[in-house]
Amino acid sequence: MGACLATEAWLSGMTVGSTPARSGGNQLAMAVGNAVLDVVLAPGFLDQVQRVANTRDNSSRASFRIPARFQDVEGKDLMLG
Repeated sequence: MGACLATEAWLSGMTVGSTPARSGGNQLAMAVGNAVLDVVLAPGFLDQVQRVANTRDNSSRASFRIPARFQDVEGKDLMLG
């Protein structure tokens, strides 16, 4: 899903099929995008994401279960590896 901001003059040259969009705004892509926005914009969702991002509980537990496989946990927030 994407968006394009343009002037009316520029948009006048755009017709159906003139852009290289792969999804082309099909009904399934729009329904999925709408469902994702419903979840992300729900009250408390982003607060919970922030709380999870600020803890390393899950990755730390994994390193204790298999200590020979983990030397360190690196990354920031939810981008851990």
